Amino acid sequence: MSGKAIPTKAAAVTPSNTAYIGAGTLHVGVQGNLNVLLEDMDNSDDHTDGVLFTAVQGDFPRMVKKVFATNTTATNIVVDL
Repeated sequence: MSGKAIPTKAAAVTPSNTAYIGAGTLHVGVQGNLNVLLEDMDNSDDHTDGVLFTAVQGDFPRMVKKVFATNTTATNIVVDL
């Protein structure tokens, strides 16, 4: 066993400039851009404080606490908590 926690629940993610999703890893069903706040970043509702990842699809192996609506074009996003 690798010592990594196994997710116990998952939830659909609706990108939002104000709502937090709880820290977890993402799965992106339809390729696109993700504008996110990573777990260790300061809380913010300003989309310019996010990190933009381009052409993301499949498992996104970083801990994310917010997916901004602005500049996010990926869809069918699920968070593993």
